[in-house]
Amino acid sequence: MALIQAHSCLLWGKIKILAIVTFIKGGYTMPSSNEILSGLTFSANMFRPFAIIWHLIFFALIVALLTRWKPSNRLFAMLFSLPLLSVSFFAWLTNNYFNGFVFLLASIISFTTAFKINEHPISGGMRWSSVSGSLLILFGLVYPEFLHAYSPLEYIYASPVGLIPCPTLSVITGFALIFFLTMNPVYGCSFYLQLDYFMAFSAYSDYMLFLIR
Repeated sequence: MALIQAHSCLLWGKIKILAIVTFIKGGYTMPSSNEILSGLTFSANMFRPFAIIWHLIFFALIVALLTRWKPSNRLFAMLFSLPLLSVSFFAWLTNNYFNGFVFLLASIISFTTAFKINEHPISGGMRWSSVSGSLLILFGLVYPEFLHAYSPLEYIYASPVGLIPCPTLSVITGFALIFFLTMNPVYGCSFYLQLDYFMAFSAYSDYMLFLIR
């Protein structure tokens, strides 16, 4: 059974890479650094009300978890396909078709992969993973880029989580570190594979944006 699940995990990874390569070879041209920066800035500011809604959702989730709500591992993993789908939606709206396609694919893979995860109640991980995860969640929820804030307090409730890749992936990865390290790694491998890939992709994008400033 474990061998079958491992093979399935590798197959998902190959399908994802093949789809991305096919999309690029199909004639799509990556936007310039300035276009990427403009699109992310536009999303962070034009769709600010949606970022506030996502903050309320994540804050409510954190409060529920602190008050001993324990959903199943499967349900918890399914929930995190929604922020990825949200990033895809806003990427399409700003004509960033690559991010739109990739994050749509990510949300589908996250949702389908969740069915391979057990239905045991979630449980916390080791201390180092809980601390690291908490810092990533905090970073994502107060992400200080692209938002034109009139006060530093605005970053607490209006940073572009759920709108653009980096803060959204930071929050999702934070929760994964806290709660998913205790699962069988075979079941969670494709979930971690896509998070690692997208965190690397997001870090690269942020680095390129930093260079043009």
